[in-house]
Amino acid sequence: MMAPQAGIASLEDLKGHKLGIAGGPVDKTWLLLRAYAQQTKDIELTAFVEPTYAAPPMINKLMIDGDLPAVINFWHYNARLSASGMRPLLTVEQMLRDLGIETTPPLLGWVFAEQWADENREALRSFIQATYEAKQILAESSQAWERLRPLVKPENEAVFAAIKEGYRSGIPQRYGAAEIEAAQRLFAILAQEGGEDLVGRMQQLDTEVFWDGFRLP
Repeated sequence: MMAPQAGIASLEDLKGHKLGIAGGPVDKTWLLLRAYAQQTKDIELTAFVEPTYAAPPMINKLMIDGDLPAVINFWHYNARLSASGMRPLLTVEQMLRDLGIETTPPLLGWVFAEQWADENREALRSFIQATYEAKQILAESSQAWERLRPLVKPENEAVFAAIKEGYRSGIPQRYGAAEIEAAQRLFAILAQEGGEDLVGRMQQLDTEVFWDGFRLP
């Protein structure tokens, strides 16, 4: 996200500026941006910008106060920035496409023990299916969102609208072999960029990480 008054219209315009980063030095979006800059622009981003790490709420405050011209933050904080007049410079989807990953991989998931999953296969499948049914309700129903307003705690209607839009745009429409392959390719990029601090000694994402009991056509 960038502040319109900062005059940043491209990645090259970030040169010499502070870049706020939520999540620390191995934040995955920061690592992806570094890989994107290196592979598409031949830019070593760590020497190109001044990384500034802070907690997500502080990142937003610093940007709104004018202390940071550009930031990397989590999607719901980005929604609040958007409602405050900030604009996206690059999206994760854009960077993935330019890095040759056309299919958007799953970016969030559930973690559970394989033995437990084998013993509770139908219950687990039903649970995951229910989460997608809930997502569909939130994709279509404004009334459902009103019930969540006390939990979301939006500062104003513009923020609430931006959070709804951001959530809805991130609802997965497909989950199958193509998405799993995309996740493996993304993992390889992040492992190369983040090294052992991020992934330990792993270099590849094992397909067995992805439970075979659920797919989304």
